[in-house]
Amino acid sequence: RRRRRLFEIAEADGCRKMALGHNQDDVIETFFINVCYAGEISTMVPAQSFFDQRFVVIRPLAYAPAATVRRLAREIGLPRIVNPCPSAENSRRRQIRDLLAGLYRSNRKVRGNIFNALHNVKREYLLKP
Repeated sequence: RRRRRLFEIAEADGCRKMALGHNQDDVIETFFINVCYAGEISTMVPAQSFFDQRFVVIRPLAYAPAATVRRLAREIGLPRIVNPCPSAENSRRRQIRDLLAGLYRSNRKVRGNIFNALHNVKREYLLKP
């Protein structure tokens, strides 16, 4: 619903390109959401076309860890924005984030390894459709 509304607003304002603040953690979380709940290996990418290329979404922070983005935002004095969605704390993303937090605590290389795996795919070791 939020994405649809974003495109409706962009269309009404005549915008074709939108920059979103998704970061490396969002990319990783989306990958696990798609694996666990959609049964597919996919995630969001730094530049993506929608609706026969009527819109382009860019994610300039896609390679930056969330902690880095938060630190830089604090340093330049950006206000902290809290997600107003009442179900945000009980969402699938929250469940995945909590699961990943345990993995990250167990080994500091896990986050980087997961992110690197998203562009280091060995297709010959995946099941054939």
